[in-house]
Amino acid sequence: MASLYISPHPDDFRSLMALVAAEFCPSRPCTLIEDPPASLALCSRPGLVLDSGGGEVLSGASAVAWYLASQGKRTGSNAKQESQVWQWLSFADNELTPVSCAVVFPLLGVMGVDKKQSSHAEMMRVLNVLDKNLEPRTFLVGDTLTLADIAVATAALLPFKYALEPSDRKALQNVTRWFLTCVNQPQFVKVLGQISLCEKMVPVTPKPSKPKTEAQLKKEAKNREKLEKFQKKKEMEEKKKQEKKLAPPTEV
Repeated sequence: MASLYISPHPDDFRSLMALVAAEFCPSRPCTLIEDPPASLALCSRPGLVLDSGGGEVLSGASAVAWYLASQGKRTGSNAKQESQVWQWLSFADNELTPVSCAVVFPLLGVMGVDKKQSSHAEMMRVLNVLDKNLEPRTFLVGDTLTLADIAVATAALLPFKYALEPSDRKALQNVTRWFLTCVNQPQFVKVLGQISLCEKMVPVTPKPSKPKTEAQLKKEAKNREKLEKFQKKKEMEEKKKQEKKLAPPTEV
């Protein structure tokens, strides 16, 4: 049996993509959250150790999910559809994921706040592209759910959970309809459970800083004193250099 190493974080969308793809796989891999053996040299999670004799390793969400989804015939029925699936994998990885993380990660305390709110506008722009593509269709490629839907839906998971308020979803009716269709599929539900959509984006409030101890204050004062002495020394050296330049030449 193959072994699938995933992140233990419940919101790690890359691992979730692999887990959903695995649900379509006839022979589901064993799922592990502990650190893989060093001998496997896994570059990133998710990582898949195949059950073949050589123990080949696949790492990275796209490679792992493609392998698992292909086992379940979810990567397109012909060369054209396979290319379209790869197109949406690229969209999820290079277009949607960066803006989703830029908006949601500050809400989760992972990175600094976007004070200009430019990331939210960029996220809406990217999702509008997706919305127009979904207007005439139920799924992204062909007539059935494919890895394209799995990849883009899991990339959109964080925004739908934490950032897309009802007014945003109203402006993205096709994306919202498609997203709900995807996450209510049995394979998604088994991995994600029931998804609660964002009602109001949580305001970002910085954590109050702890008061500094007396030892910390003394250390800071000492460092300031050292810095002041260093600066005075540099100023004196610079002054001497200038005086030396201005001094009249010595007569021979």
